[in-house]
This record gives sequence, structure tokens and C-alpha cells, in this order.
Amino acid sequence: MKIFDIDSRFMRFMAKVADVLILNFIVLVCSIPVITIGPSLVALYYVMLKEVRDEEGNIVKSFFKSFKQNFVQGVIMEIIIVALVLFFAYDIYLMYHWMKVENTAMSRIVLGALCGIAAVGAMAILYIFPMIAKFYNSTFKIIKNSIAMSISNLPYSLLMVLITAAIVFLLYINPYFIIFAVGAWAFFTSMCLVRVFDKYIPKKDEEELPEILTDTVSEENADKEEVQKEADENAQKEHQ
Repeated sequence: MKIFDIDSRFMRFMAKVADVLILNFIVLVCSIPVITIGPSLVALYYVMLKEVRDEEGNIVKSFFKSFKQNFVQGVIMEIIIVALVLFFAYDIYLMYHWMKVENTAMSRIVLGALCGIAAVGAMAILYIFPMIAKFYNSTFKIIKNSIAMSISNLPYSLLMVLITAAIVFLLYINPYFIIFAVGAWAFFTSMCLVRVFDKYIPKKDEEELPEILTDTVSEENADKEEVQKEADENAQKEHQ
């Protein structure tokens, strides 16, 4: 039957499902020490951003390659995110109780402002680890560009928030969904991210870069895949 041909849509779909399950398992195992969650998410997105483009190769090899290359920046970013989340969660908690006691216009304004900042930060977090996987840049600029991207691409940002909320809801209903939830979350959000990132990666025949985010499209924030290909080609030429 054609449905079971190796190039059929069904078999390609099943291959992607298998990749998602394998990557989900690897991420869970690599995240057990907790401090390695950041590098694991970077490596997951490194593979998934290629998976949704049908550019995947050896997914296990690619995962650990990215895990090793981005380990330090992934850990640093994880620590920063946890610290910021705890800071804003505590501030919102205090402002909420202040509003309940005082119930003044100022308390409501401060609480609303904190919730607004936290909402933007939550959207930006969805971009941070994929940004590390895709681009070369400093930790500070990754954070700044993630915030800018999340705002300037609000429809995709909101869609990724909905995807994340749906995955969290599934896990709340049944924690056993963890066997595929992380991989599925990364796959579906990557479908949004590739469309966003394409805006900031100039085509080879384009002389001008998009003027949306100057820092995001700078040479310092070059596409890691293109840089790596050029480096490999240069190394081969030198070897010859």
C-alpha cells in the first residue's frame, strides 16, 4: 500500500512523531540536574527549528552538539529567568495584598503595571532559548531582542502563549502526557518561530536588511547554521 511507502505523507508524519518522542525523552533526561534545563531547551529548539523545515539529520547528534556549544549561555540564561520570575512573582504577590488592604487607585495602577510587564516578559521567555539556538549574540542582547521580537510579532507571540497554555493544561489534566508534551510544545512553537526568524535573516541576494530590529539583524547576531556551514567549508579548503 502507498500509505506505507517511506516517502508517503503518513510515514513522514510518523517519522516526525518519532523524532518528537525521542527528543522529548532526551530533554527530560538531560534536565534531571535542573541546572541543565536551559541548555536542554536550547538544544531542543536547535533541532526543532530544523525539524519543522524538514532539514533534520541525526537528531541525537545535533541535540548534543548544540547542548555542548550553548551550555554556558543556556545555564546563565536559565538562572537569570528564574531570578526574574521569582522577583516579579513576589512583587505581584505583595502588590495584590496591598490592593486588598488599601484598595487605592495607586495600588491598582502598580499591580496592573507589574502584571503588564510580567506578561511581556512571559512572551519574551518563549523567544529566548530559540534565539540562543538560532543566533550568535550576547546574553544581554538576546534578552533585549527577545522582548522586541515578542512585541513586534504579537500575533505569533500570542499564538505561542496559547500553545504553551494548552500544553500546561494537558499536563494538569494528566501528568503522564509529559512523555510527549515538551517535544510537542517545542515543535508547534517552532512552526511560529521560523516565520518570525525569517524576517531577521537576510537572503544572500538582498543588499539591505530589514529595519525592524537593528541589533537582531546585525552581523553579531548571525544565523548559526550559516556561520557553521561557512566555517566547515573553510576548514575543508584549508585541509585540501
